[in-house]
Amino acid sequence: MKKTIAAAIAAMLTCTALPVHAAYQSKDEVAFSLRGTETADCGYLVEGNTIYVSPLAAKAGATLHMSMFIESEKPDMVIVEGELAISDPALQLIPESYHNPTQIYTEEKVTYTTQDGQEFSTQLKPYCFGFVNKNGFYASGSSGMNMDFSEGNDGCRFLWLGSATGETHFLGSRSDEYSLFDVDLHLAAGTQSGEYSVSFLSDITEENPCGQTFLSSDDPELTYVDFVPELKNLNIVVAEGGDANLDGETDAADAAAILTFAAAKGAGGNPVLNQANPRLSYFLADVNEYSTNCGEQDGTALDAKDASAILRYAAIGGSGETPDWSDVLH
Repeated sequence: MKKTIAAAIAAMLTCTALPVHAAYQSKDEVAFSLRGTETADCGYLVEGNTIYVSPLAAKAGATLHMSMFIESEKPDMVIVEGELAISDPALQLIPESYHNPTQIYTEEKVTYTTQDGQEFSTQLKPYCFGFVNKNGFYASGSSGMNMDFSEGNDGCRFLWLGSATGETHFLGSRSDEYSLFDVDLHLAAGTQSGEYSVSFLSDITEENPCGQTFLSSDDPELTYVDFVPELKNLNIVVAEGGDANLDGETDAADAAAILTFAAAKGAGGNPVLNQANPRLSYFLADVNEYSTNCGEQDGTALDAKDASAILRYAAIGGSGETPDWSDVLH
């Protein structure tokens, strides 16, 4: 495998012929996307490429689950290489949470369906490239996946190489089942409200002497063959709890919205707290539980307790002091 990786990198650097299968010329047709993944009682909510962290989780310190996906119809790629950088010391990658995708197994066989409708069952967790034969047998079809973390765990460089036999296929990664890699982030205890990010270390396109598309970085070796992917960074928002109406403030209007919602729910209705984003508004309003599924089947509820806590929080802020949800809720 080392010889295969070395040969592929040498070919890329010296402009000798690499297989050029990708037919994508527009960045709108292929995207490298970083997304969060929710787990039970994680204390955060994922919407697209944004993780919203509750203030209680941020105060205690949180582990955030991140995955990289390749969003496309059916690309045929040989090399996937890139770098990630973190915007603030409050976030750090957790190297020991990363596993080679070819070595992750589930407790039981799971059945998956590819974008073209082919079903296969395996205990090996599939990622967005692999090989499924006519009998439904899945194999990774990969020559290698390397991940190098920076000394301070504030960034990393990844390199994936396809199979030397050419049997690797794109399984489709728009569903959250087929990531290219998964790694966790540590959010430091006491992180203040605000926005943080994990970003692809590249934003300028040029043409290199080989005629390949080149994404500039600190390292000119980062090249992509025949297409320019759109880069979707991961945004991490340490939220201001209690903002039920999503206007950026936590005040009496939020408490009133919760009481109206609770009354309608108690009368047997099916109210929505905020039409613009029902899930996020519920998450922020539920200041003692931070439900990520609008209170469905998790034993949580929006009620007068949440409204009362919000009023206390707003009153402390209005007096010129800095409110703290841990104190307000006790």
